[in-house]
Amino acid sequence: MLYQRVMVFAAHPDDEILMAGTIAKMADEGTRVVVLQMTDGCEGYPEVWMKDKIAAMRAAEADAANRVLGIAKRYRLDRPDMALVNDKATLLEVMEIIRRERPEAAFVQGTQTLHRDHLASTAIAVEALWHAGGPVSAALGPSWKTPEIYVYQDMATAVKPFAVNVKGYGHKFFEALATQTSQFTLFRQYMGIGSAEEFAREIERLKREGGRDVEYFWILREVMDFEALPPASEHRLPQWAP
Repeated sequence: MLYQRVMVFAAHPDDEILMAGTIAKMADEGTRVVVLQMTDGCEGYPEVWMKDKIAAMRAAEADAANRVLGIAKRYRLDRPDMALVNDKATLLEVMEIIRRERPEAAFVQGTQTLHRDHLASTAIAVEALWHAGGPVSAALGPSWKTPEIYVYQDMATAVKPFAVNVKGYGHKFFEALATQTSQFTLFRQYMGIGSAEEFAREIERLKREGGRDVEYFWILREVMDFEALPPASEHRLPQWAP
């Protein structure tokens, strides 16, 4: 994970926090970490009174997470929650950002999920990374082939991941989640932690005792080079493999 520039693709304002330790560690080591957030989080409201405020709330919370994790820039496509689609306008917008940032590695969400935005985020990211490296759409900037693509979420348990040592940064996961106050109801449902006080205690415990010292990723193996395409008779679907 020694890179100068990386891009993390996230469907929602807080999805990248799943790899919080890795982001924080890379940022401290001098890597420019950029997040491309595709939706505005407008359906992430647990109470009705939040409905008209939630997008603004989540934008502010994402800015706070940027500061906690050392994220250099967050691009926002601001598509509505549950309406993210891989249309031409979205694809071209993502391609332009990839060519502008020129990431040495990209991190995408996986395919083992029921959430339509996660599935769409992965499909858009992978296709845009592929197209961005080809001799197409020159108005979007010079082509850029991202050498390495990793999956950080929603992968089949049968596919073996590899581990990244984030010792000393394990608390960053909870520190970043603690900035997402509008989502505390969701966090309590899935993790049993749902208040500022509970997050503070867990952060201090991890700083004191350690833990959460490893984060897991999968490598996306897919033909990304126009000059290395196999013969048409050998074309096959992209394969997920460690």
